[in-house]
Amino acid sequence: MRPRAAEKRRRPTPASGPIASVSAAPPDIERIASIPAARRPAGRWAAATAAASVPFGGYAMRRWVLATAMAAVVAVGLSGCVFPPTPFDGKRTAEDRIPTDLIPDVQGGDMSTSRYQGRADGWDIYLLRGTHPFGICLAYTDGTPERSGAACSGGTWTRAGLPDGDEFEVNLNGFIDTPKPGQNVLSPWVRQVRQGSGG
Repeated sequence: MRPRAAEKRRRPTPASGPIASVSAAPPDIERIASIPAARRPAGRWAAATAAASVPFGGYAMRRWVLATAMAAVVAVGLSGCVFPPTPFDGKRTAEDRIPTDLIPDVQGGDMSTSRYQGRADGWDIYLLRGTHPFGICLAYTDGTPERSGAACSGGTWTRAGLPDGDEFEVNLNGFIDTPKPGQNVLSPWVRQVRQGSGG
């Protein structure tokens, strides 16, 4: 019986290039991870985690994706996180409801959104969201159907003339100028312009 030829041991072929190493988490991820969970900004943590999980391109690609995601989060935050207050913020109360026996309907206004703004010279003033094409409505009453009414506008500003000659003006963006003599401020969005005050 012929002896079996000795098997040649094949040595491993060296890799043609450097072996890729698994890099540690980017410094941004480590910095965010070091923040207690209760204090982590949710948007940043989600963006950073998503960027770190990208399975291609290595460390440089993950850094680029991370930077892009973080920039998007910051841009959204700067453009949409700060809103000025409006008269329609907060829960509606019984005082906010317009007395329907005095003002049965406000043409162009959503009665379910009314907000009471105050009382001036016997007039109760309410604001309502407008229905298309109107944007805002002001309703007024002195307690009688004959001296009750409303005015609506397609924008964020309107002005209503009352039977006694006074006027109430509305600015949903808020008044930033100093009231003139004779003007009475009911709320940040409503002020009374008395007859002869030059408003």
